[in-house]
Amino acid sequence: TRLYCYSLDQSRVVRPLATEKNYHIFYQMMAGLNPEERKQLGLDGYTVMELRYLNRGDVRSDEAQEIERFNTWKANLVVLGIPFMDVVKVMAAILLLGNVEFVEGNGLEVDMIG
Repeated sequence: TRLYCYSLDQSRVVRPLATEKNYHIFYQMMAGLNPEERKQLGLDGYTVMELRYLNRGDVRSDEAQEIERFNTWKANLVVLGIPFMDVVKVMAAILLLGNVEFVEGNGLEVDMIG
């Protein structure tokens, strides 16, 4: 088994180019999570179009292919001994943070919506 390490461009998560997708694993995750997993991760009720980090740029998708690739990725985590839920919790948190919006309050406080 080979394990490759990549240096991922953080700005691509928050600002993908207009003609590109965000990291494909995010779309695969959204397609491949079952309803219980979505609920545990706080993603129930969200679609790709409702997640700010995913609804920009190229949003075309083949859902069946995304699910297949997600399931392959999930199986590979098992082979490597990496806990699936530990990884998707971080990924879900990243996506949900993209929907947080900070607005000025009436004093020194800041309100958060999203």
